[in-house]
Amino acid sequence: MKWLALFSQTGSELKNIIEQTGRKPNMVLTNRLGSSEIDGVVPITYTPKTPTSIVYNFYFNHYDIITLHGYLRIISPDACDHLIYNGHPAAIHLYPELKGKDKQEDAFIYKDKYPRMGVVIHRVTPELDAGEIIMCHDVINDTTSIEDAYQKLANLSVRQWVIFVKNRPNMGELV
Repeated sequence: MKWLALFSQTGSELKNIIEQTGRKPNMVLTNRLGSSEIDGVVPITYTPKTPTSIVYNFYFNHYDIITLHGYLRIISPDACDHLIYNGHPAAIHLYPELKGKDKQEDAFIYKDKYPRMGVVIHRVTPELDAGEIIMCHDVINDTTSIEDAYQKLANLSVRQWVIFVKNRPNMGELV
């Protein structure tokens, strides 16, 4: 199963997934120029800051499964016909209002309203963070700083992605 992964930040989540599963994407797209934590591990292609649906479809048509790892861009609606999964750093299975960007900060700031924090992996649809939830995990929201919240959610996210990839043993390539 050919696997395409996208990220906008450092690539650290993908690096951890690769290390823990022994599997790597066949290709990575990113809109972040410069070094990445996965340089030299997988082929990386750089895209414009805001790719068009033509760009998405050009790449997406060559892969069986597409995953988003901190990919801070909206996928064009016509590209959502592909098998795309997104990791979201908020417990939207418990608190649907945490859909959207940077909601992990809301979960930290408003702990009284959000006593649990978590992550989900969901199918990507044209509506933001509204696709079917495939996996979720939540824990008590006992973080003491925003950095602690980010780290806890990052660890939960990697754990969920590792399970996701291991449940698809023919996904990507062996390291």
